[in-house]
Amino acid sequence: MKFYTIPLLCLLIGINCYGQTSLPDTDPTSIPAGVTVQGGPGNSGGWTYNYGMKLTAWGSGARNFELMNTEKTASSTLAFRTYNPSSNLWNPWKEIVMKDQYGHFRFNVNPYSLASSELSGEIIISSSNQPGQWNYGGAISFTKIEGGYNNKRASIAAIQTGTDPDNVGLAFFTHTNTAADPLVQQVVINGSGNMGIGTKSPSSKLEIKNHGEGASLLKLSSERPWQFMQTGSGANTNLTLRSEVNSKSFRIESPTGLLNSMFFVSDENSSNKVLMVPYGGRVAIGTNAPDELLTVNGTIHSSEVRVDLDVPAPDYVFADDYQLTTLGETAVYIEENHHLPEIPSATEMEANGVELGEMNMLLLKKIEELTLHLIEKEKNEQEMLRRIENLEQKINER
Repeated sequence: MKFYTIPLLCLLIGINCYGQTSLPDTDPTSIPAGVTVQGGPGNSGGWTYNYGMKLTAWGSGARNFELMNTEKTASSTLAFRTYNPSSNLWNPWKEIVMKDQYGHFRFNVNPYSLASSELSGEIIISSSNQPGQWNYGGAISFTKIEGGYNNKRASIAAIQTGTDPDNVGLAFFTHTNTAADPLVQQVVINGSGNMGIGTKSPSSKLEIKNHGEGASLLKLSSERPWQFMQTGSGANTNLTLRSEVNSKSFRIESPTGLLNSMFFVSDENSSNKVLMVPYGGRVAIGTNAPDELLTVNGTIHSSEVRVDLDVPAPDYVFADDYQLTTLGETAVYIEENHHLPEIPSATEMEANGVELGEMNMLLLKKIEELTLHLIEKEKNEQEMLRRIENLEQKINER
């Protein structure tokens, strides 16, 4: 206890109390040295404000100041001013803390007097709802003052979010263009921890709301910016990721920087391209379970498809040593299996699909074998016709 008593006694001894003595407002020459406390004279004697108590710290040099509580209309203020030794005058009073008629505390952060035409501002701390404003429990407002009027403000307030009065969040308000414009709620963090930008009721951890043709939702400003935006309207509304610079790549990479997907966009259609290598190099369209490098669950519309072969083309069928299956052997096989030799059955194709490259080569092989059979048949027919002609000639000679 004695550690606090000794400094307090020293402070009391060093303060000279002058009761209701009215010291000059502009002439400091009669102010006694030390710390003076005096009661306010009201508005007499040319004082700037009515005040109840004023403290003056005066001595030699320039470190002299005064602190007083004032009464200004329906508000009370704590004001501060310093002494200017070069002009032998006090600098203008500065209201540093004010309690207004609503019970709000205002902290003036202007380096100049409120009476000056310089831009100024204040910080307002309120603990109750102001009539005509939002239903909040506490707020901090940052005010820009021009010409003595606090007509532009930004605020941070605790507000009720949702229908539950115990669901309290934090909202950020800003002012728009004119003094008549109200504060606009721009950002909110509700009681569930969801943040909303442009919406008062965010339903996810971050919800950004804007709408209309060309409305911007999110801009990623790298050296070549990307922008999420709305294109179209109504039933034709799209969420679009648009590059703001021509000929740019959008990449998706693994944690180690391995390229998984890349979209190269350009205003020239011939330059646009998409490279997708997810699922260990597999790409899926219409399915989330690709079993090959490209799996498409649907119809592919193409003007042409080129297949690189990993099976040999069946030109070996025309080799002299090729063992061509006879038509009789083929007939027996069909009778037993109900499909051509080497060609998968309908059941197998339904279960496993068709390998286009392999199937095309098998079909080509069967065409080539059929061609050999037709050639052989043609030879036999020609031989038969020759023999018939010989027989007819011998008959006619008789």
